[in-house]
Amino acid sequence: MSQTTWFIFSAFVLIEGLNYLWSSPTVDNWFLIVGIFGHAFIASAVIAASFHYFLDATAFTQSVMNKKMMPIKESMKKS
Repeated sequence: MSQTTWFIFSAFVLIEGLNYLWSSPTVDNWFLIVGIFGHAFIASAVIAASFHYFLDATAFTQSVMNKKMMPIKESMKKS
């Protein structure tokens, strides 16, 4: 599988698995507030990681495209 598939799969498993953990305390338990903040922290971290992954993937794609376009640009200069 590709790296993007692994990233999406691991983000999904992390969010859903920890969502099960965060939602396990009862309403009258003080641990519920820890679950709320924990879920917010983990979800924010996964969103930030996805932004970082997207920026790196975009930079990589641009570098590959520039390498492929280099011979075309050189041949146009010679003409």
